[in-house]
Amino acid sequence: MDSATLERFMYDLEASQGRVVTCIQRVPPDAWDDVIHTGDGAWTRGQLLSHMAANDLRQLVRIRIGAGIPEPGDDLEHAAELEVHDWNRARVAEREGSDVETLVAEMQRNRAALIALLRSLTPGQRGRMMPFRGEPTPLAEMLPVLMGHLESHARELAEAPVAQ
Repeated sequence: MDSATLERFMYDLEASQGRVVTCIQRVPPDAWDDVIHTGDGAWTRGQLLSHMAANDLRQLVRIRIGAGIPEPGDDLEHAAELEVHDWNRARVAEREGSDVETLVAEMQRNRAALIALLRSLTPGQRGRMMPFRGEPTPLAEMLPVLMGHLESHARELAEAPVAQ
């Protein structure tokens, strides 16, 4: 991935975060405990936001491993995240009781860390295959998927009807 492509992705990651926050801000304060349907079973809006707040943590691990710069414990964390539903439930449980402001702030910190990590990579590191959802994947294919994932969940938060 060349520098111009990287910078486009950095812009897109920041813009995507803005769209996500806009959707979050549309959720009425009394709707966060409403149960909505999502891929991991029935979660409340607050639980889905907890999942979103933690999501870039797994991206950081994947990219450090793929780039050849793992931190201690990344191998264990990556192995744990391959059990997607268990990993998601554990991250949500860790954030139980967190308010919306705290979760949004965490999500923004994690996205800033992701952007900083991506900017720190050399061209050779950016060109390596990243472990993504169990498959070696080019960074240029991985980044749009992770942006779309959070944006899709953000739309669920803002638009989902209450489960019956």
